[in-house]
Amino acid sequence: MAHQAAHGAAYDPEFTPSDLAAFAGPWGWFDGIVRAGVANGPGPGIDDDLAYVADWGFDPADIGVPTLLLHGLDDRVVPPTHSQWLASRIPGATLRTYAGLGHISVLTHAAEGLEWLSPRCAP
Repeated sequence: MAHQAAHGAAYDPEFTPSDLAAFAGPWGWFDGIVRAGVANGPGPGIDDDLAYVADWGFDPADIGVPTLLLHGLDDRVVPPTHSQWLASRIPGATLRTYAGLGHISVLTHAAEGLEWLSPRCAP
C-alpha cells in the first residue's frame, strides 16, 4: 500500500513529493509495516480515520509525560492544525513543525525527536 503510494502522487494524492522521496530512500522499509497492518483488510485505516472524529477515551490535558510533536507543514493526511491543537492541550508539550515536509517525510526528523526525548526520560 505505502509502496504503491510512493510510486506517484497520481496513486495517492495525500503524499507529497517529499513523502515519495522518503519512501524511495531511508523510509522504504516502512512499506512492509504498512502492508502487514492492512493485510487482513482496511480495518486499521478505517480506525485511523474514525480517530479524527471519535472520543479518544482520555483528555490530552491529562498527559503528564514529556511530549514532542513533530509535524510536516505540507502534511496532506493529518492537517498541521491537529498537532497545534494537541500541543495547546498537552501540558508542557513541544511542537516542532517543518516546512516542505509531509506525513511520511517528517519521519526524517525521528532521530532529532529521540535526542529531545532521551534526557527527559533519564532517571
